[in-house]
Amino acid sequence: MSIRPGHAQILTALFITVSAVLPAQDTAVTSYPAVAPGSGGPNAIAPGPDGALWFTLASGNIGRMTSAGTFTSYPIPTAASAPMGIAAGPDGAMWFTESAANQIGRITTAGVVTEYPVLTANSSPWGIASGPDGNLWFTEYNADNIGSITTSGIVTEYRNVYGANPAGITTGPDGALWFTEYIQVGRVTTGGSFSSWSVTATSNSPQGIASGSDGALWFTEAGANSIGRITTGGDTSIYPTFDMDPLAIAAGSNATLWFTDSYNSDVGSITTAGSVAYYPAPPPLFGTPGTTGISQGPDGSLWFTENGAGVIGQVVFATAGLSVNRSGGHPGPGAAGTSLAFSGTGYAPNEAVSVYTDGIGSPVLTRAKADSSGSFNQETLSDEPPLPFGYRLFLSRGATSGKIGTAQFEVTPRVLYNPSYGPPDSITEAQGYGFAPFDTVDFYWQSPVTYLGSTIVDSQGSFSGIMLQVPKEGFGDYQIAADGTNVPAASDTAWFGIR
Repeated sequence: MSIRPGHAQILTALFITVSAVLPAQDTAVTSYPAVAPGSGGPNAIAPGPDGALWFTLASGNIGRMTSAGTFTSYPIPTAASAPMGIAAGPDGAMWFTESAANQIGRITTAGVVTEYPVLTANSSPWGIASGPDGNLWFTEYNADNIGSITTSGIVTEYRNVYGANPAGITTGPDGALWFTEYIQVGRVTTGGSFSSWSVTATSNSPQGIASGSDGALWFTEAGANSIGRITTGGDTSIYPTFDMDPLAIAAGSNATLWFTDSYNSDVGSITTAGSVAYYPAPPPLFGTPGTTGISQGPDGSLWFTENGAGVIGQVVFATAGLSVNRSGGHPGPGAAGTSLAFSGTGYAPNEAVSVYTDGIGSPVLTRAKADSSGSFNQETLSDEPPLPFGYRLFLSRGATSGKIGTAQFEVTPRVLYNPSYGPPDSITEAQGYGFAPFDTVDFYWQSPVTYLGSTIVDSQGSFSGIMLQVPKEGFGDYQIAADGTNVPAASDTAWFGIR
């Protein structure tokens, strides 16, 4: 019987460490709608050489999101390719796996896609990472291979005889590639030499894997509600995450790693000392909860995907204070056109502060100037821009200090009809803001209840140009409702007068 390399170290040190899960402090989480829930949402995500975030979409596309929240989608030439993993290559392009098409894809920052077939049929390429040898390395989930591809498209495969269903992959601190598989963590050198270590005695399979700042590899155990740590010598520690079911994992700053939660709409962090924290994300308005991929972005934020909800999320680290209310200091929600008042603390003395309509770098909603103490109070009033329904996060940044503030505000729907009066059988145009992204809105004449039409809301919760014909009713004032079908709370009514 042959002994697999490294097998003598299997479970030489398996430590179970229990640490409390605590709510995180000084952070805020926001999200940006990318695609309609359930339509083939985002999976893996990685920073690109252009300063944007790139991600795979189950719909068969590659997505790009800027730190300002601007989304672009690029189709993959092969239909139904089911892209999974994605990573930046040394050639300035992004590389991704096509699990259903059995190919490796390459996309330039201009959106030009090239595809390369994998040698073994039906191998289901899964995770992908940039290797220390200048090649891209990937797992073949169904074929139990680890593959590499040069930037010119030459594929080499290495048979993994020690395990099954390799999934996540990353470059380790020892210059080898480390990957997860069924109940094990594996290692392969750039020359194709394998080792593996059992890390769980159950049927739970490790999934995501990343290198930590402590020189160890950290991995998720999907279904086991835990995060694992393995040294390059094979010593393993396990840290429970309790109600969170970790899926993907990525290294962050300050000796911390971040992971997604396939159960819920939140993300978690774990320090290299084993302290776990959770960060609630905005719950999906509709669609399936659960976060999927995660990566640190070029801007220092953590960016993650929610496949079922069709959104890209961002964890922002606040270094200054920001608050927002309706004009006059009134608390509570507001619709587009509501006058807002911002105030802040903790900025550099006398610096200019910009408040953005969306992410950092998006159009500036309003500007203020801090006083000698670094504060501004009710100095800036501005109309709320059209934003999607729910709790939205306003971001601010100091021009000289770079400090970032966050403030949450609840956005409510608003529907307008133009003209707002007319004779029986006349036509009016419906325009709306603050509805749920990608929701279907039905229009009803309220008395008697009469269906007038419907529309699908865009990614920013808005619609316009919807022509409705009013019924033949007598003179008077009537309400026309705009009802969200998937999110009934995102509904509004406005008056129409028959004259």
